[in-house]
Amino acid sequence: MIQTDAAINCGNSGGALLNMKGELVGINEVKSAMTSLGTAVDGIAFAIPISKAEPILKELMTLTTREKVSRDHKAYLGVICSDVTNEISQLYKVPTGVCIKCVVQGSPAEKAGVKKGDILSKMDGRNIHNYSNLKEVLQYYTAGEQVEIIVQRISHGKYQETALSLTFGSRDNIIPYNESDISGNDQHSEN
Repeated sequence: MIQTDAAINCGNSGGALLNMKGELVGINEVKSAMTSLGTAVDGIAFAIPISKAEPILKELMTLTTREKVSRDHKAYLGVICSDVTNEISQLYKVPTGVCIKCVVQGSPAEKAGVKKGDILSKMDGRNIHNYSNLKEVLQYYTAGEQVEIIVQRISHGKYQETALSLTFGSRDNIIPYNESDISGNDQHSEN
């Protein structure tokens, strides 16, 4: 974060932080208005450095705008998964994303070549950070649509990026799965 004493009004989060040359150096994030003791503080604000924001902005500009799909037509992936958090990633040297614990037999994921142990990190150009994020992304796709997914797959002791072509299925074609395959925080993607 960039700490600045620039005059930033409340409600201007997301606005530009410019230097004296008029160059964009950050995106305003938060203005400190009160300390923990309850005294007013003015003139302290924080911004996200443009070097961190620029890759996200470029990704957002290239994505197609999509609308949410009705539950009847929603895409189905067919995996049992769990989150790979930043803490788990750092501790075990595993990429962040969604770890595939089980691939449902006959599912779109199985047909695409997704394997147990893969870490789903990207879908149709969108980064996948966790299960909630995956569910959010899947709301915008219908059965029958084809997308490219990126999985991190272990090979010779290292994770390597693998691109797979996946055609989403329909909830009508869900094959029952064995409940004993799900344990702890694993989550079944029924989207």
